[in-house]
Amino acid sequence: MANEQNGRLLSLTLTNGTIDTIEKDYEKLKIRGSVKVLHDVQVKEISTHGYSLFQSQVISEILKNTGKCILNGDNKVEKLTNSGILKINKGEIKQLTSSGSLTIMDIIHVTQMNAIGVVQGKEIHSDSFYLKLAGTNKIDLLIANDICVEKTKMNLTTWNKKLICQQIKGDTIRLSHTIAKTVEGNVVTINKNCEIQKLYYKDHYTISPLATVHQIIRREES
Repeated sequence: MANEQNGRLLSLTLTNGTIDTIEKDYEKLKIRGSVKVLHDVQVKEISTHGYSLFQSQVISEILKNTGKCILNGDNKVEKLTNSGILKINKGEIKQLTSSGSLTIMDIIHVTQMNAIGVVQGKEIHSDSFYLKLAGTNKIDLLIANDICVEKTKMNLTTWNKKLICQQIKGDTIRLSHTIAKTVEGNVVTINKNCEIQKLYYKDHYTISPLATVHQIIRREES
């Protein structure tokens, strides 16, 4: 364990072991090994590289993960960036950017979510949701005002790049390479390699000839 005065932030670096509490004097937390934190953490910035397990609530303006990080509490983060393996139990996040593996164990509420890689989750609520597929993604319930799902163009294989959902709900929805039981929106675009059991729409829908939609149902304006 080391601490350093770095500009305006008093920084604490953890390299190994189980930590009971993080003193409130520290504003920046760095994890560079295998660390387990038992109690609540409230700092301005967290940087994790290695293995980190936060057993309780994390409150932070910035959280950057490049290793394997598990957040077991009910978390509040302004800006979260993941390029490793991240597991979140639940929380409220303003801006979430992920280019690695992201797992939502329960539910998150996000203002803006941009993911390139793999997302697994129980329930995601977002104002804006953008997912570029790089593997098999599974989300039970996805609710967002604006939803866009498309595949990456890193290689020619497409069979394992897909989103599997029970339910997708939004205002403007654009899907490709998606398998879902129900999709419900105002303006819905179903692009190629989609299989949708039921499509509910209010204003307009478009379906690619390379997609399959079994039932199309128009909702009445409330």
